[in-house]
Amino acid sequence: YINGVDMYCFDFAHSDCNYFKKLTVSSICQENVNDVNVYRIKRRIKGKSSCVGIQEVSSTSENLTNSVGIYVNDPSSKILENYKHIRIIDSVNKTYMTILGTNLTFLIVDGVVVKWYYSIEMD
Repeated sequence: YINGVDMYCFDFAHSDCNYFKKLTVSSICQENVNDVNVYRIKRRIKGKSSCVGIQEVSSTSENLTNSVGIYVNDPSSKILENYKHIRIIDSVNKTYMTILGTNLTFLIVDGVVVKWYYSIEMD
């Protein structure tokens, strides 16, 4: 459980989701839980199953926390000044910053965190 949300991503049914899509080898489930968008993606290839669970947080709720203490409305400089191992992906007017080793990615617009993502992979 992260932020009160079960991140187990292997077992979900169409009825568990606000949005559900079945693809050839993957299924995608999106639901809203406790002010968080939760995405679960499971895939089965050659008899082997794996899945990814992602929380998308755009709320400033004090109940939603992460391990680095960086939240919506914080300046991107807070990431750059405190962490050296960062992956940065730029696209038009958005920047994604991932703090390596934390499972956390931050969406930056105009130098400010507007969303943060927590992800977990399971085999």
